[in-house]
Amino acid sequence: MIYIIGTGLHSYKDLSLRSIEILKKANKIYFENYTSIQQVPISLLQEYLNKPIIICNRDEIESEDFFFLEASNSLIVILVAGSPMFATTHIGLLIKGKEMNIPVEIIHNASILNVYGCLGLYSYHHGKTVSIPYFTQEWKPRSFFDNILKNIEAGLHTLCLLDIKVEEERFMTVNEALSQILSLENEIVNENYKIFAVCRFGSPNQVIKYDKIKNLIKEDFGKPLHSLVIPGKMDTIEKEMVGELFK
Repeated sequence: MIYIIGTGLHSYKDLSLRSIEILKKANKIYFENYTSIQQVPISLLQEYLNKPIIICNRDEIESEDFFFLEASNSLIVILVAGSPMFATTHIGLLIKGKEMNIPVEIIHNASILNVYGCLGLYSYHHGKTVSIPYFTQEWKPRSFFDNILKNIEAGLHTLCLLDIKVEEERFMTVNEALSQILSLENEIVNENYKIFAVCRFGSPNQVIKYDKIKNLIKEDFGKPLHSLVIPGKMDTIEKEMVGELFK
């Protein structure tokens, strides 16, 4: 059997009691660390359980046979930062489990999608989530920005996930993302547009600010992970809630 367990947004202490019980019984535990990172080192969970946790990379996750060979006669756990099914990466494991008749169960946890309510925005009032990649000299895609504009046109809010390069220990900052957005030169999302900067969401030292881009781009938001929420049209209640939260 395989369990895919979300670790939440901050540390192993965000795991559910059921998750801890399963981890204690597991024959082998893996931690996938390329779609996100944990704010608190996963080694602390290893110490708590007194069991080794194997860090696995993208190639290992995507070569699904690797896990199912072991799961045919063992209890395997794959830990994922945040919530397991937020990214589409792990759907392949569900499909493979059905093909091989090996049970795969998901245990969910909090993800960055929980941010909307904390901003005073309706959680059902958002459009397509976008990922902002690092630009290079030769490659400056604007498809993510086109989706932001489509969301705004439809009156919807946009969650922007910022690029991470875990193996290089590079994590895009609010400042880098805003610099790239401004470089695309648009009359709607310009330096006077007010957005939310969200940093280390779900941790005790989270930072959330709502301001014009020209002001946010000058600030130091500290350690990763960073993300943005670009609001579309806020209704009266949303405006009131945002106004109260970010006076």
